[in-house]
Amino acid sequence: MASPSRTELHALVTAATRAPSSHNTQPWLFRFSSDGIELSADRARGLPVNDPLDRELTISCGAALFNLRAAAARANWHVDVALRPEGSDDADVLARVRLGHGTGEAPLARLAEAIDTRYSTRDAFDASEVDLEIERELISAAAQEGAELWLIKGDARAPIASLVCEGDRRQFSDPRWRRELASWMHSRRSGDGLATAPIVAPVSRLVVRHFDLGQRVGDKDRSLVLEAPVLAVLSTKGDTVEDWLVAGQALERVLLVAAGHGLQAGYVNQPCQVEELRGRLAEVATPGHRPQLLFRLGRPSERRTPSARRPISDVLEDA
Repeated sequence: MASPSRTELHALVTAATRAPSSHNTQPWLFRFSSDGIELSADRARGLPVNDPLDRELTISCGAALFNLRAAAARANWHVDVALRPEGSDDADVLARVRLGHGTGEAPLARLAEAIDTRYSTRDAFDASEVDLEIERELISAAAQEGAELWLIKGDARAPIASLVCEGDRRQFSDPRWRRELASWMHSRRSGDGLATAPIVAPVSRLVVRHFDLGQRVGDKDRSLVLEAPVLAVLSTKGDTVEDWLVAGQALERVLLVAAGHGLQAGYVNQPCQVEELRGRLAEVATPGHRPQLLFRLGRPSERRTPSARRPISDVLEDA
């Protein structure tokens, strides 16, 4: 049976690394196996203050896994995925992807075309509305991966905007959280982190590290939430590592569908990152489910460049 060449495997890993991650930490590692690719969590790139349980780290790895699946389908490989595979003595191994000769899934292959055009933004979106048919596609995309996407409309947004604002205040009031955020504010040349212009990066890190900007940031985020063309909460029934991997794959499927329609995402995850607020978000937005991610979708007023990525040699263990 034919197997992918190393060149083909490198291309699949490159596509996988285009996934989103908290603070653009890119917390994943890949290893080639005899019949595919193994995906592991890179705990050294975790965020112990912002993400003490590695929940968002695992979600990020799930998003990378979906990109790998989509890229493999585009290359016409049949994909078989095992989450938390049995027989592994490494707790960091999150998935094994077996690649076989055959016909790739056509819907996944089509989504792969959006991998390089998807990006995250903190900017406001233009005022154009999103068609109901597109909203239904986004909801269906999450469901196909075993998650649920809740679209928040009208007066239901106000309490969520308040939770986002409160999350900003709580996080910025914690000096440890500010120091962690500042440590990931890098020049694009570094290949990871939150891109900051080199000329202002030292000052920006100093300000974030030493000043509580929670109210100012919260007021801005409140407006972004209330004015977003689409406000979405992605949830799962459970809250295990497997659920987080499901959430990550569902997130990326939603984002690639959105990008195909010219929509990009801006994250307002603060209520999911503060556990007390996460419970309150569940009460008002995802009854019976655990909220995993809160984000805006819309059409950016200006096209942005996708975030920089680390060299493949940094994430591929046997490169």
